[in-house]
Amino acid sequence: EENLVCNLGRMSLAEFDDSLPVKAKVGIPYRWWNAVIPIATFILAFIPMLFYSGASEEWGGATWDEDPKNILAAANSFWALRWSLGLAILLQIVLYAAQYDKSR
Repeated sequence: EENLVCNLGRMSLAEFDDSLPVKAKVGIPYRWWNAVIPIATFILAFIPMLFYSGASEEWGGATWDEDPKNILAAANSFWALRWSLGLAILLQIVLYAAQYDKSR
């Protein structure tokens, strides 16, 4: 008997795979960069956008030459979150379009 991560009960591994609601398409290779690149883009874009948002806010009074703590305190985190997530989603769409194969 195999050591599995979850208990399948009396189902075989093939029956378990057939019962999954979302299945990977047959013949399409798994590519690690389809997950890593958008997540890394989100993380790497979020921090600079926080600083940009904090330094460009008129009501916060923080400028680029102030302490980073003050710039982040004046930042609009929701704005930075939306834009960095939008950038990551746009990049994911580009990755999908570049890898799309009409023959399948």
